Amino acid sequence: MAAYAKALEELYRSRPQDFVAARKRLAADLRQAGERDAAARLAKRRRPPASAWAVNQLYWRQRKAFDSVLDAAAKLRDGDVGAAKDYRRGLGELRRRAEELLREVGLGASDATLRRVSATLAAIAAAGGFDPDPPGALEDDRDAPGFDALTLAAGDDGGAARSKPARETEKRERATAHGRSAAEPVGRAPERDKRDAAREKRDAEREQRRAERAERKRLAAERKRRDAERRRLRAELRSAADDVRKKEKVAEQLRDELRRAEEALAAARSAAEDLERRLDDLEQENERPPVDSRDGAR
Repeated sequence: MAAYAKALEELYRSRPQDFVAARKRLAADLRQAGERDAAARLAKRRRPPASAWAVNQLYWRQRKAFDSVLDAAAKLRDGDVGAAKDYRRGLGELRRRAEELLREVGLGASDATLRRVSATLAAIAAAGGFDPDPPGALEDDRDAPGFDALTLAAGDDGGAARSKPARETEKRERATAHGRSAAEPVGRAPERDKRDAAREKRDAEREQRRAERAERKRLAAERKRRDAERRRLRAELRSAADDVRKKEKVAEQLRDELRRAEEALAAARSAAEDLERRLDDLEQENERPPVDSRDGAR
């Protein structure tokens, strides 16, 4: 279980462009370690959209600020209205940091994406955690739990995270919408909601396509790097094989020379031993007493 939790954290801390490759690698590592059930579970995990990815990164990288928002939300649920300011300020700070994280990995940080980040943060804060997803491993966005929570997610301090032109545009849109609402039938409001939802869906799809293009580009570059490395290693292998053949030839020549030198050494030793024997024989003859010829006559 610890191996699965570790792999899950590594997977959801990876860049969106690296998610699929990381999932495949980590699942293979779990299978190799004998964790087949964990590997199967990990292989089924889905890549989150950019907004949910940003919320996951906030949990892993901005834990103190993330927990502060959850604490403020808990106080609000207990009736402490004084915690609303801390809650809005915390959401605004997390939203700003989410925008930075998205830009760091080359993803778009449109207002639609950041609104989904705020809504998901508000949903997690209202629920008190990530359930049913594991902490920091969202697979999708969450809907803000009601109008009040959504208002808090885009409140005074949350709005400060947007640029001044964006806030002014939002004010104009609210004023225009208010003017239309007095003249339009009630049924038009759901139509506007549908258009907004369709627009956000298109933004999400564009971001997904951008992430997929970046992933394909990264994979192509990785294949190119591997091909270049393969060619380099093959060239080095050919050079090493040639060197081995040359060294083997030199070694064979040295073995022949060694064999001849050993034969010459053996011959020299034999000659030296023969000379020693002959010298010893001469010395022994010199040490013998001379034979008296008279003794022989008698």
